Amino acid sequence: MDVVELGCVNVNVNTYPAVVSLVNLYAKVGAPVEPSDVARLMGTFRRDHPELARRGLTSAVKMGYAIAFRKRVNSPRLLYEPTLLGAVDGGIFLGIARALMQSDVDLNAIPPKVLCTTVMFMRFPVLNQLMYDYQILGFFGRYLSKGTSRVARSHVLCYSR
Repeated sequence: MDVVELGCVNVNVNTYPAVVSLVNLYAKVGAPVEPSDVARLMGTFRRDHPELARRGLTSAVKMGYAIAFRKRVNSPRLLYEPTLLGAVDGGIFLGIARALMQSDVDLNAIPPKVLCTTVMFMRFPVLNQLMYDYQILGFFGRYLSKGTSRVARSHVLCYSR
């Protein structure tokens, strides 16, 4: 099993386009995806060469965005499957990419580590919105209101809206 490194250590310019393409293909097919299929879909990001897809997928596996496994036991060919973290961060990347394209900023001009750090910082607002939408903090607020300090109750309840 590969070691997953947290942070933006292994990110490159092909990582997020590969992750987004992998998630889209996996959602359509419902089965593990070959790198050549990912390369075709990466054409929307002007990165449709198979070597670019391989680099992006290798980086995605190291960052925990995808899982790679052999097609057959002794086969050198790999199949890829996205993780939940890959789906979430891929969606955040798409939102950032669309916002930058609307403001006429070239996505390729932004260093990959800056993009990765931005995606990581955007996880909290996304999680916060999901918790509000599904009223998860309201549940924790009711749970904590029994036998906890007033400070802890007021801190949790203020987020349950």
